[in-house]
Amino acid sequence: GVTQLLVTITDEVEQIRDRIAELNRSLEKIDFKEGRFLRLEVQDVTHESLRTLQRALKTLRAAYLRRDEDSEQHFKALQEVIRLVREAVEKKHTLHARALLDPRYRVEFHGAEIDRSTQELTSKFKGSQSGSGGEKEIIASYILSASLCYALSPGEGQPPLHATIILDEAFSKSSRSVARRIIN
Repeated sequence: GVTQLLVTITDEVEQIRDRIAELNRSLEKIDFKEGRFLRLEVQDVTHESLRTLQRALKTLRAAYLRRDEDSEQHFKALQEVIRLVREAVEKKHTLHARALLDPRYRVEFHGAEIDRSTQELTSKFKGSQSGSGGEKEIIASYILSASLCYALSPGEGQPPLHATIILDEAFSKSSRSVARRIIN
């Protein structure tokens, strides 16, 4: 059961990667700046709680192979894996537990600006540590636009399924020029 839970979480991480790849295909279609586009890069995050569980699973696998010789070690290793998972479930709101049980805490994203002609990285950013407020606004708006394009497009990547989109508050904080650029 624990193995099935962990395989399911790993599969969900792959689904996140696939969705980001789809968003990147949408982002690549539009110039972020002249001759450049944005790309979201996914990076694995391995919290200490996950490393602890991986060590416990490794110990369990080794004990399983030697269970004929020492079934008590096999039982203790299994007991430790169950304890770690049970503790994470009981404390599900802690970072420790989320890193173990929630696939969204197993990856993080970085933005990259890519030169369209050379496909080379021109700049990289993470969070809001650099750039002006206007630059951050434009980046967030582009990613929101790509998300809308992804959500409204069929799996084959054809044009959106819906021709009319009502943007209630999606761009309400944007300047007119940024909103017009994003919508175009």
